[in-house]
Amino acid sequence: MVPSEHATAKSNKTEAALFATMQRLVGMDFIHAIKVADSDIQFSEAVKLLGVTFDTSLSFDQHVTNVVRACNFHLRSLRHLRLSLTLESAKSMATATIGARIDYCNSVLYGTMERNLNRLQKVQNATACTVHQASFQTSVTALHQQLHWLPIRQQITYKLATLTCKAKYCRTPLYLHEQLRDHQVARTLRSTTTPLFYRPFVSTVFASRAFYYSAPQIWNCLGTSTRSANTFSSFRRCLKSELFAAAYNT
Repeated sequence: MVPSEHATAKSNKTEAALFATMQRLVGMDFIHAIKVADSDIQFSEAVKLLGVTFDTSLSFDQHVTNVVRACNFHLRSLRHLRLSLTLESAKSMATATIGARIDYCNSVLYGTMERNLNRLQKVQNATACTVHQASFQTSVTALHQQLHWLPIRQQITYKLATLTCKAKYCRTPLYLHEQLRDHQVARTLRSTTTPLFYRPFVSTVFASRAFYYSAPQIWNCLGTSTRSANTFSSFRRCLKSELFAAAYNT
């Protein structure tokens, strides 16, 4: 059957991708396409979904490259305007145009390569220097503390922890809530009253990046006062304070 013009147009807007570890991808054939509704769908090395670029090995290298490119574009604009802005205006603009892009869906970067986190950290460091009109020889740690910005790694932890809190107590989204299981102890201990999650066993680094493993990993490492917060807003405040103190040793 010859595909119609409508089916051909649909196939041009459809992509297919295989997600697996690098070892498994080596032996796979990406030349052949898959047939859906009499249309050939070609395999892609990366697909973009809701602003996030997923590559076949889920390394998120291309996604980080896109984020860094977009942030650098807005950073150049901020440098041109900085002399005409107050400190608060520059901070607000940097947060809205650059910080929002770094923070968007950053939970998918949990467990990614260190080089990707370092690239994003360099962008955040350059943004802090621009906001403060400081030279690049200035200590960025002090600049981040004054702006009250969490480093990239702590931002990822913050996002995953807040997602875990919502999934557990607000049941949103439900599919994440169903992946969390309470930790059961064999006998009553002092720590029994503190909410902990069961952390399943995984055999690969690839699997350890999944929510059902990373969420309990991060949640169980939080302080007791943070995990025991009564409201979501108080949890976020305690979480921000805990991560801020851990990042800057305050």
